[in-house]
Amino acid sequence: MKDDSEKIADVSRRSLLSGSAAVAGLGALGGTTAFMASPRIAHAAKGNAEVAPGDLDEYYGFWSGGQSGEVRILGIPSMRELMRIPVFNRCSATGWGQTDESIKILTENMLPKEKEFWKDKGGFPLNGDTHHPHMSFTNGTYDGRYIWVNDKANTRIARIRCDIMKVDKIISIPNAADIHGMRPQKYPKTKYIFANGEHRVPLPNDGSVLDDPSKYHAVFSAVDGEKMKVAWPLGISKNFGDLKALQDVTLTLNRGECLALVGHNGAGKSTLIKILLGLISPTRGMVHVMGADVQKRHFKKSRQHIGFLPEQILFQKNMTGREVLLFYAKLKDAPQAQVNELFEKFELEAAADYRISTYSKGMRQKLGLAQALLGEPEFLILDEPTSGLDPMARQKIYHILGEEKQKGTSILISSHVLTEIDDRVDRAVILNSGRVVGDGTMAGLTQQLAVHSKIVIEATPEACDQIKTVFAHDLNVQRTTQRHLVIHCEQARKIPILNSIYALGIQLNDIRITDPSLEEIFGAYMHMDRRGKSLIVIISMIFGFSLSACQENLEVLPEPLALTNETVGTYCGMLLAEHSGPKAQVFEKHRSKPQWFSSVKDAITYLTLPGEAQDAVVTYVHDMGKAESWEKPQNVGIWIDIQEAFFVVGSRKPGGMGMPEFVPFSELEPAENFADQYGGRVVRLGEITNEDLDLAHMPPVALTRE
Repeated sequence: MKDDSEKIADVSRRSLLSGSAAVAGLGALGGTTAFMASPRIAHAAKGNAEVAPGDLDEYYGFWSGGQSGEVRILGIPSMRELMRIPVFNRCSATGWGQTDESIKILTENMLPKEKEFWKDKGGFPLNGDTHHPHMSFTNGTYDGRYIWVNDKANTRIARIRCDIMKVDKIISIPNAADIHGMRPQKYPKTKYIFANGEHRVPLPNDGSVLDDPSKYHAVFSAVDGEKMKVAWPLGISKNFGDLKALQDVTLTLNRGECLALVGHNGAGKSTLIKILLGLISPTRGMVHVMGADVQKRHFKKSRQHIGFLPEQILFQKNMTGREVLLFYAKLKDAPQAQVNELFEKFELEAAADYRISTYSKGMRQKLGLAQALLGEPEFLILDEPTSGLDPMARQKIYHILGEEKQKGTSILISSHVLTEIDDRVDRAVILNSGRVVGDGTMAGLTQQLAVHSKIVIEATPEACDQIKTVFAHDLNVQRTTQRHLVIHCEQARKIPILNSIYALGIQLNDIRITDPSLEEIFGAYMHMDRRGKSLIVIISMIFGFSLSACQENLEVLPEPLALTNETVGTYCGMLLAEHSGPKAQVFEKHRSKPQWFSSVKDAITYLTLPGEAQDAVVTYVHDMGKAESWEKPQNVGIWIDIQEAFFVVGSRKPGGMGMPEFVPFSELEPAENFADQYGGRVVRLGEITNEDLDLAHMPPVALTRE
């Protein structure tokens, strides 16, 4: 029989745990805690009656501190407090909320309205109400990277780094109230956090109805847990009978930001503008402009702070220009003195007292812009703002809009003249058939579409030959004349390429660099979307986690199936195991078995077909770096998620269908080795272009579909 000291020494069942924190498979209790295994070797000193903090504990537990604004770490099972992490509070012991570093974290992602409210109250909330800490996951298991926790009192979310046990990011959630409860994505790893707002903003009633749950609405916001930015709130839709003018459009515009709204005729731009103005209501979804719900009666007051220029300007022809502006100034409670200032700004003083019937198209356009600026609006909506203007007048208009932007005015421009706005906007949103197919900066949209920059070089024929020899193995190099070369490259590679040319010591006669214009980007989106779905939409909707996919099956993705001798290709009808090269399997909603493809290229092409983008859940491809054979790579252990793969595109290696194959690898080095041996270039999924897919080659019509 062991004595008491020996019993104490043997208490720990986890004595082998040491080093960095190991992940424990325990669920949270009541939604208020997260756990991970303690790295401490729980072993009391023999013969010592004192038990130090953490001794005899097998796990760390992260508890919300409620209105203390803290997160507390407790040992389990002892339940003794080991540490407090200040989050939404000020802490004199650690300096949190007092040091420059912590104040930056607490304030840098506040919303403009918050900053305005708190500027004379200390700069930021002095406390918070912490609830529901949740740890990050990898493949359904706690991975010890991050803890996210919400502030119910101030509608915020904070992220704690578990390696240093400190907060590194805090963000405020717009268009929601009382964030209370979150659900992290569990498979394949935590990217999105779904935050539940108990009430939408503004509240759906004035507090007089407290016993009818139907009067209250919950709003979920998807937060990118890695970037700590709101990925998407609820979208809006607008139907006219059977016509879906807008479908799940999500749009944000920040203070002082200029946004281009781009789309073909009938894309939904005018409908969206009417919704933003409160002229029509969305079929579903919510829209907030300057914090006000456009569907509520009090939005009429907020509309006074919006300046709007319609595409078709129709003023009463018998009125003078001055009478028109005085009329609109009275409607917007703008000072009459501003009328004269605007006539001077738009160089219309000489025509101020002329009738509108005598105005040219350009003069009416200037007058329309002047009325939009009455009252110093916070939000400008401009539909074709430079229509009918000469080049000098256009430059003048964009100079005026630049001044408004510097004041903090948010500007939305809808225009078909893309060449004149691509260097004047911060961001562009591209609409196609009522859907947002692109949203980002010019650089971001270019990178997403893999639309390349062009480096145009003029040199001697010998120098052109030398440059082409150096770069042709991995870049598209075109010899346009004996003395001219065009190198097509990603924007990130421009400087390295120029440095490499300089290192060759070649004498150049001229060099020009042109980045893709907004018109080229728009054309690329429309070209790709006419064939089915643009690749970036496929990547975001299929290979990532879309909202609809997460709603249906947030936690579990289907496991890849083994390729057997009986597996038949869905579209080719042949036994796949009998043919060479990597294969692919696409799991879709409402199907118990995957769609099988004899080549990776055919699988990606299949996902560009209309309707397939909404149905696919996950796609698996062979990791050819681990395959035992190119001829028959059929062991189940080498399947990888397509979004994790490196692809060799354009090699000389034929697959099962005889064409050059897209060859996937889970790691970069074997992919580069394969490309060195068989040719081609190494890309990620988002870098695959329509030219790579050769969309003229479509999969044959299905013989059978389950």
